[in-house]
Amino acid sequence: MRIEKSFFPKVVLLLIILGFVLATVSNPDHETYALTVGTSICFFLAALFTAYYVFTQSNRKTDLMEYSLEALGKTYPRIARINYRTGECIFIKDCEEKMKTFVTYDWETFRADFLAQIHPEEVEKCRTFTALENFRRAGEQNVVSETCIYRRLFHGEYLWIQCFFLPVTDQGAADCVLMFAKNVDDSVKAEELYKKQLGLLLQKTRNAERKNREYLRSLSEDVRTPIDAAIHMTESASTALAEGNLEKTQVYLRSLSSIGRYLQTQLDDMDHIGLKNEQWMNSTRERFCLKCMLEGCWIYYTEAVFERREELFELVVEPQIERVYVGDEIRLIQLINAMITAICRHRREDGKVKLTVKLAESDAHKDIISFCVVGESDGFLPAFREMIELMFTAQPTEDSDGEEYLLPVGMALKVMDGEIRMDDTQTSNNVTLVVPLHRIERAE
Repeated sequence: MRIEKSFFPKVVLLLIILGFVLATVSNPDHETYALTVGTSICFFLAALFTAYYVFTQSNRKTDLMEYSLEALGKTYPRIARINYRTGECIFIKDCEEKMKTFVTYDWETFRADFLAQIHPEEVEKCRTFTALENFRRAGEQNVVSETCIYRRLFHGEYLWIQCFFLPVTDQGAADCVLMFAKNVDDSVKAEELYKKQLGLLLQKTRNAERKNREYLRSLSEDVRTPIDAAIHMTESASTALAEGNLEKTQVYLRSLSSIGRYLQTQLDDMDHIGLKNEQWMNSTRERFCLKCMLEGCWIYYTEAVFERREELFELVVEPQIERVYVGDEIRLIQLINAMITAICRHRREDGKVKLTVKLAESDAHKDIISFCVVGESDGFLPAFREMIELMFTAQPTEDSDGEEYLLPVGMALKVMDGEIRMDDTQTSNNVTLVVPLHRIERAE
């Protein structure tokens, strides 16, 4: 049960009156005189105890308020007392000196200068927060305001300031609020730096996830076509075997073996790049017959890509090409597949695709081989250029650290020390792969 403050003085007065009445009306000759006098003394003592209790509690509350204000003064070195009725403002300029230094202003005059120093983005917020009507509402409702954080100009630099106000409840400062303010620039900037670093970390995580998705999507496309080709060649091999054509059956089986090794390499890439997030790619150096590889490519494209329509794909190999080289046959097939895939996506309907392989340069130990793919199209299309650049060149990430990433075929081009060229002066889409291959023996 809550007891009002005005209740205690009434109790003291009642006890005094009762004690005085009993002392006055008591008869010394009466047998109850001693009891009456004792009762009067008890009433007087109770009145003194009640008065002492009320006095000590009042002083304790005053001490607590002074202690709270002193503690707030140490945390908030700038304190102002504002009368929201008259607009008078008293600034306490030195809280360390037990709040002995005061300066008086008209609040509206000071507020106009104050708002002129606020950052433009926080002016309206501060205008509402520092309005006398806002102070009056808080004072009448006896509630502490919310904290306001804003930027104020000090010596040519905006600093972050935090402030709040609370109503003054003692009778000597009625219709007033105390406003407390402090510099929180270091803590706010530290928090902003933390949020920025956290945002960068989150962005890097998102970029890594996006790169993984791009890798997996690109690799899945590289895997889908060979699987379709393997199905077609298996059917063709079965048909040739049923017809008794063993030579053709052997050709299809060699192509199936090549497709199997190609798919195995792609799955290894998927494991390293897409799942383990390792930005590297295996490369092997083995002996292989370039012309045999190209013959396998011709069978692969005519069977799977062009659906056995041999007139849509032409392979031209210059006789100067060495037959046996040391290099990564699977990566070379991967690069040729990527170029033909891009050409097929941007050729005319039933447009012809031509792959020309020739010797570009030669020295004592290696040959520079050129693989040029041309597809019939209505000019050199910008969409084709964009696709080639996306596939083979480094793409920037969305963060600001300058990091770049490559799609799988771009990584294959890098490990092969190859180069991609395009000639936009031609009347059709074209792309050329130039790659060095170490020579083993020269064809007779």
